[in-house]
Amino acid sequence: MISGKLRSITILLVLGIPFLGFCQMSFSEITLDAGIDHHYLGVNEMGGGAAFFDMDNDGDDDLWISGGLNNDVLYENDGQGNFSDISSAAGLRFTNRIVTTGVITGDIDNDGFRDVLLITHRGFSNTLIRNNGDNTFSDVTLDSGIDTYKAYSLAAAMGDINLDGYLDIYAANYIEKDKLKYDDTGDTVIGFAHQGHENKLYINNGDWTFTEADEEFGVGNTGCALATTFSDFDNDNDPDILVANDFGAWISPNALYENNYPENSFNDASQLSGMDVGIYGMGIAVGDYDQDLDLDYYITNLGRNVLMQNQGNGTFIDYTEVAGVENIFVHDSSLTVGWGTAFMDFDNDTDLDLFVTNGWVPAAPFINNSVQNPNQLYENIGGGKFEVMEMDSIIASPLRGRGYACSDIDGDGDLDFIVINVNRQATPGEVQAVQLYRNDSDLSNNWIQIKLQGTTNNKDGFGSKILLATGGEHFLQEVNGGYGTHASQHSSTVHFGLKEYESIDSIWVIWPGGSSDLFTDIEANQTMTLSESQTTSILKTSINDHTVKVFPNPFHGSINIDFSLLKEDPIQFKIFDVMGREVFKKSMDGSLIGRKLEWESRDAGVYTLFIETEHYIINKKLIAR
Repeated sequence: MISGKLRSITILLVLGIPFLGFCQMSFSEITLDAGIDHHYLGVNEMGGGAAFFDMDNDGDDDLWISGGLNNDVLYENDGQGNFSDISSAAGLRFTNRIVTTGVITGDIDNDGFRDVLLITHRGFSNTLIRNNGDNTFSDVTLDSGIDTYKAYSLAAAMGDINLDGYLDIYAANYIEKDKLKYDDTGDTVIGFAHQGHENKLYINNGDWTFTEADEEFGVGNTGCALATTFSDFDNDNDPDILVANDFGAWISPNALYENNYPENSFNDASQLSGMDVGIYGMGIAVGDYDQDLDLDYYITNLGRNVLMQNQGNGTFIDYTEVAGVENIFVHDSSLTVGWGTAFMDFDNDTDLDLFVTNGWVPAAPFINNSVQNPNQLYENIGGGKFEVMEMDSIIASPLRGRGYACSDIDGDGDLDFIVINVNRQATPGEVQAVQLYRNDSDLSNNWIQIKLQGTTNNKDGFGSKILLATGGEHFLQEVNGGYGTHASQHSSTVHFGLKEYESIDSIWVIWPGGSSDLFTDIEANQTMTLSESQTTSILKTSINDHTVKVFPNPFHGSINIDFSLLKEDPIQFKIFDVMGREVFKKSMDGSLIGRKLEWESRDAGVYTLFIETEHYIINKKLIAR
């Protein structure tokens, strides 16, 4: 068992960015010292997840950890990174009747308290848990509409796909029937032909019931999914769906579904976008690692991981080797197995670093699967590239890592994390406890942390994008209801490292649907809550009464704005830069059907277009390259 004594590692980094200097990054494994003593007992070596979320609205992240064949546990944070097990008092004893594989959270009924979805093993339905607002939880799965399908789930995500203000659920499911491929002799396994459970989409009806809609929306993928996330890959302000499938070369590759809102459907954009990569997909990291103001995706694998760089036009290219994040260890010419992962700025230097939880898993004889699978941290050195950090056994744990989640547990302005290790049912005496790591880095870099509170949109602000501008630089992050990390969920408090910047010029929150709020002149080194302004979020009439298109977007030079508004009103166009400065203004009168406008940008950057008439308030994000 891992010792409870504090152990630490220090990494010396030379920053390859304009802010030159040295940065010391160090971590301590503090699991027992922080009050956490738990291990996940898995079935078939799969699963094991954790979720950081503020269950009691006291400003810090608490921690839920799945148990597998053991009970789940809930730890309350005292705000200083010390945790107390309140599982029994919170009413979690019922988890001994189900086999959990993972956990995610979200405010299902918009009452201000985060509810919980437990992801479960074959033979159990995923389990919906209501937060009662008094540090207790109730199982409300029965009659919810998600209790009818007993699959084998290892991933799920929450997002508002129809933009009605309520969080919907997408459950990504694993193997239903095992089947192997053999050579002509029938003795040697050469591949896989498993039948996967169909993924399920549940639409939130707003009354603690859900309607199954995967067939209607066209997202009932039957690959053997191990990770999924809602994420706006095409920057049109509605949540799309990315699925990482295991056995992708044999059964079904990774899938990307484009949301057709306001229509109740998705397009399968997997092949056209280039995201249909056939690997043993395990986990997904979401982030703008190259700081070009669109979202990129990193998918872990049994073997070479893949970094899919967003080209800003609905397509992706494999940038893994160039970026240096293949996650392949060549010491014995065998394959590494990646699971949980995330883009996070661990040293507060503004760019997103990358962590991968690795861990051995039994595999078919033809797969040369390494038993040496240390976890790996990659430092973002700028220019779209990473550098492997050399570490001793503190972070580079030799245990069988699976789930992974990040949060600033002690409120000191840097990111800490937990790794969930799997214990085999066949060897119950071999305990591999979860591992909690505190970031002890002695950093002079500044930071800011942002929590969102929706009003018209979902309370958690899932699906929103935050654009931060300071010192002439721009940074983008997405508020996500799943993140894709294996069976787990990171804190939804968005963390930006700020280097030497002591203040922020502007923070632009783009809510689902495209409404936005601008906040300016903000001091660094604080955690703040930003609420959605109802005045800019509500259209004055139905979305079906107007059509506004901007193209190309992103654009270079000039952009076209086509609009057909059914009422003949005076109309006013305004364009603002990220500093909140008005850079364009134009008014029109008369018929607004089939009219066009062209605007030319002299400078690259992100802008917001506001269109207002007596009947409409519309805004859209514009990206000038």
